[in-house]
Amino acid sequence: MGADRLDKDRQELAMSQDAPVVIRQLGSGDVEVVRRLLDTFGEVFEDMDTYTRAQPREGYLEGLLCSDHFIALAALPGRQSSWHGPSCPKPAEYLD
Repeated sequence: MGADRLDKDRQELAMSQDAPVVIRQLGSGDVEVVRRLLDTFGEVFEDMDTYTRAQPREGYLEGLLCSDHFIALAALPGRQSSWHGPSCPKPAEYLD
């Protein structure tokens, strides 16, 4: 990583420490947040094709977010928790 990039990363980190964020577990209804995370991964890892070109369908992501074996956390702007919306649907409701 070049010195310029490292300096930019440090500046962004310093700026982000001034903004309040909330870490929250994603759940039902957070598919768009997951898609934004995938976009962010593509930018950070400099591999947009892998993370944005063939994203999973909505039903698959909703199923992951509602499963007992998958946890997704996100740092979102805000001062207080806003936990995910309604409870997760039964599996048959989100499978295409």
